[in-house]
Amino acid sequence: MSSKITMLGEQLKETKYKTDEEQFTKQSYMHMLDRMKKDFIASKIQASGNEASLKNKHSILEIE
Repeated sequence: MSSKITMLGEQLKETKYKTDEEQFTKQSYMHMLDRMKKDFIASKIQASGNEASLKNKHSILEIE
């Protein structure tokens, strides 16, 4: 009887360890996803600025 209790206790510890590890992994992935979203928005803003600059320079070139 006590060996079953010991075995269940060990399994509980292992399950808790795996759960904690998965929570850490999830937090890491969520942080990476958030950072990627911010980088994507920043690159879109930069791209729109570059497009505006290109249109402006293209119109100047046509005028000259």
